[in-house]
Amino acid sequence: MKTILITAVAALALFVPVALADISSDMQKLASDATTAHSTVIADAQQVVSDAQSLMGTKDKASAKTLLQADLQRLQSDRQSSHATLQADRQQLQADLQAAKPAPGQGKGQAKGQGQLLKQVQQALQASLRAERQDTLTADRAARQAQQALRQSFHK
Repeated sequence: MKTILITAVAALALFVPVALADISSDMQKLASDATTAHSTVIADAQQVVSDAQSLMGTKDKASAKTLLQADLQRLQSDRQSSHATLQADRQQLQADLQAAKPAPGQGKGQAKGQGQLLKQVQQALQASLRAERQDTLTADRAARQAQQALRQSFHK
């Protein structure tokens, strides 16, 4: 999916005027930042799962709590940081999309073809972002379940 998206964005960059080139670079930055955020949050969630599983059966609740709180704090911090970065990328993309719209009465022949290509690239980007978001939500859910299982093991 990433290869298709990068190829589509690169193709858009080859055939577009300066305003659409800005959009292309915005899309590349958004895709790159989303991939980085995805990797970071997934790794943090997997660390929570790993630590929770390694602490199963322990009698030292205090050290378990300290370790998990540190993991959860890192996960939350990375999630918030990623969200802020992605939000800024989306806002920049929106601003450049608005700036690239042709004024009423301007030529529409070339703009129509570019608009269709842009729409295809946007759809690929949205699909990629949706898939990464779903992966992140699944990892978060797994981390919560591991944490709950650890809590349950303390009550036995």
